[in-house]
Amino acid sequence: MRYYLILEFAVAFLLCAPSSQGAVILLNVGPVALHGTFAPMAGPHKRLHIRFNHPGWLRGYSVHILDDKGKVADDRDIFCHATIREGEPANMPGNGIYFDKLHLILEQGRTEMHFPDGYGVRVDSTTDYSLEARLQSRDAANDGIYSFQVRLEVAYEDDGAPPKDLQVLYIPINGEDEDWTMPPGENELRHEFTMPYSGTIHLAEFHIHEYVKKLSLFDAASKRTLYESPVANDAKGYPLSIPTYESAEGIPVAAGKRYEFVLAYSNPTNRSYHSMGIMRLFVNR
Repeated sequence: MRYYLILEFAVAFLLCAPSSQGAVILLNVGPVALHGTFAPMAGPHKRLHIRFNHPGWLRGYSVHILDDKGKVADDRDIFCHATIREGEPANMPGNGIYFDKLHLILEQGRTEMHFPDGYGVRVDSTTDYSLEARLQSRDAANDGIYSFQVRLEVAYEDDGAPPKDLQVLYIPINGEDEDWTMPPGENELRHEFTMPYSGTIHLAEFHIHEYVKKLSLFDAASKRTLYESPVANDAKGYPLSIPTYESAEGIPVAAGKRYEFVLAYSNPTNRSYHSMGIMRLFVNR
């Protein structure tokens, strides 16, 4: 039997889960009261502080929003994000790329993520990790009391062959800032960066807002497409789902080589929107 100490502000809870092949940890984050309309990143939120009693690797992460009766709620209009992270990313000056520690984000359009077989992100037993879950709302009809049910899949050092470590690179579309203003019409936003080390990308995840229609990763010199995916939006321009690249084979990348992150969008309105564009690459070195 393994035990996990979960800290919410000054309150400690002891959770347990048996493990012969790793463990599944279920956390309930809330309650969170939603009253009125809130833009992305401006809605009510709740934060937990997590410490693992044993070092290991995170292998998967998912979230469901529950209503006040404990039933799974329709999250399309109210889910902003659920983020697990360790500290803040460390910038590489002048390159527009950040060395990140543990940093996993679920959001509207993506409520679960899983690393390819044989890979994971390292966690230890001496670090406090933060878990923040936030709501948003486009309609006051969504008012209510909600909670977040979070599921973590963890493998441990004594569970057999350990997963291979994945390092996290955090790449904002603007280079130094993930926020940008999206004008009316069709446009592309491009960011070129230098890879700090050689390795293989096994997972790439993206954070985007409304009216993005395609996201891509290119070899900047050859213009060869390494990854590309369309984005489907609802009638209001919000993504119905956000693509994620996941592969055990992966995409090889080389230290010192230039790559390019591109967002193509189509804003059919006559107004500009505040938006965000982030790519996180999980690389085995």
